[in-house]
Amino acid sequence: MLRFAVQNVRANWKRGPAAPVLTFGEQAEVWLKNLQTRNRRPIPESSVGSIRACLDNWLVPNLGAMPLAEVGNAALNGLVQKMVGKLRPKTISNYVTTAKCIVGSLLDADGEPVHKRTWNNNRIDLPLINKRELRRPTLEADEISALIALSTTDAVHPLCSDRDAYS
Repeated sequence: MLRFAVQNVRANWKRGPAAPVLTFGEQAEVWLKNLQTRNRRPIPESSVGSIRACLDNWLVPNLGAMPLAEVGNAALNGLVQKMVGKLRPKTISNYVTTAKCIVGSLLDADGEPVHKRTWNNNRIDLPLINKRELRRPTLEADEISALIALSTTDAVHPLCSDRDAYS
């Protein structure tokens, strides 16, 4: 037993000081910056605001100080419990997916995720999404016709420049 303890101390001593622990909040900032600056399909600037709101209002306050390595199914379950009753199921699902992406975004030198996870939505206790209850704004035919009539440009009609055909 003593021999094992001495070997462990020697092994840790050779490594030098411990590397700083990367938190979820720090990785979230790296992840968002990468989404904006990557060469392959960067996100549009118009998407940054909603992602930033997700991070600032829910993910960073609840998970931000946690070491990235500790963010797993149990941590996301705690987050979901705080969200239920305050957010709609689809929003909760989107925010949890964002958290999963942040955890998976830390890659090693070979491009493999450092913190591999088997996500379990049952353990996370994600609420089910009832598609009939989703808020989907719709326009009636007469509302669409009124909007077309009010348009002052032919760009509204990509296939036909004759606005009168839509009235």
